[in-house]
Amino acid sequence: MSESGTPSWAERLAETQSALRRFFRDIVGIILWTLAALTFLGLAGWTHGSLISPWSAFLWRWMGWGAFFVVLMLAGLGYWVLRRRTDGFPLGQALWWEALAFLSLGLLAELGGLSVTRAEAGLDGGRLGWGIAYWLENAVGRWLAWLILLAAWAAAFFVALRLD
Repeated sequence: MSESGTPSWAERLAETQSALRRFFRDIVGIILWTLAALTFLGLAGWTHGSLISPWSAFLWRWMGWGAFFVVLMLAGLGYWVLRRRTDGFPLGQALWWEALAFLSLGLLAELGGLSVTRAEAGLDGGRLGWGIAYWLENAVGRWLAWLILLAAWAAAFFVALRLD
């Protein structure tokens, strides 16, 4: 404290850092939930803006209906941050959920008839799903591609849920 009894700028900075450190996880978790909510509202077409409209268009174009996986990922990550658990981030499980989402994009593209026109319009699995399914179908054929996608999806689902 200074001679006048008021805290110095260094003491105020230290107090602010201490408060931010204590509430950092809360702030990050709320920001992630907010991003998830805004992304959902943008994807549903219920809100527009200079940031949310391009973000929504990008997700629709590249992921199609799978864009909602981004909402689930942001919300889930926000929940994990807010839980305040001391164990580490379940990276292995998160990667399996991500694999499940990408395999779902390929399945959505296959269900939509593997149409590049539909993919460009942001339908089915979007550009990513079309690319996954197109590559696999050209490599092994239509029916084997379906079988591989379904088997890989089921395996990823059970491992992600730890039902193995």
